[in-house]
Amino acid sequence: MNQHQLKSHWYYVFWSIMAVAVVGGQLYVGSGYRKMADEQARFAQAVYDQQMGWGPCQKAIEMYGQDKKNKNLEFE
Repeated sequence: MNQHQLKSHWYYVFWSIMAVAVVGGQLYVGSGYRKMADEQARFAQAVYDQQMGWGPCQKAIEMYGQDKKNKNLEFE
């Protein structure tokens, strides 16, 4: 005779809390990773700009000049 194991409702409450905690932790770590990656990209761009000798205004002028140049050469 097989008897089914009966579990207390606290068993389900416990594992539900654990599942929510794991998913919440993954979301927290993922958002921190995204912030770190964005900060690293911003830092790398700042180092590159410094190496090129670009200030904020010079960079904007350079980027505008490249866009305008590419548009003018597009149909030549």
